[in-house]
Amino acid sequence: MRNRQRNSFSFQYIATLACVLALAGCQIGPPSSGAAERVASEYYQAIKAQDLAGAVMFYQDTNVQPREQWLQQLEDQREKLGDLQSYELVETTVNTVFSGVRYILRYKTRYTQATATETLIMFESVSDSKMVIQGLTLRSRAL
Repeated sequence: MRNRQRNSFSFQYIATLACVLALAGCQIGPPSSGAAERVASEYYQAIKAQDLAGAVMFYQDTNVQPREQWLQQLEDQREKLGDLQSYELVETTVNTVFSGVRYILRYKTRYTQATATETLIMFESVSDSKMVIQGLTLRSRAL
């Protein structure tokens, strides 16, 4: 009987230790938005430098919304709002989905002709860890 109790204790100890070690490798809590914020900053720096061809490379290229359409949208935006002067992150939302992590970053932006609120929807896929912009909502009285 005593041997059986010892074996049971050893198994429980090993199982508990295995669980603790497995959890140590997992991220506890929500993912950090640091990578998304860095990519968004690079995107806005490209726009500020008037490198729209470089900025459009941050967008996801799909059949529904190819990068050429994003480029046209950025050119239209620049024509109506002017050159980007500054951008400031005001809110971040992080959602974990089965296939990756979706980041929603809201910025206050100032252009030479107007101010705006921009919401970037970014996605980081589990399969390749690549961060892309999936969508942009821009609100301004100038539009």
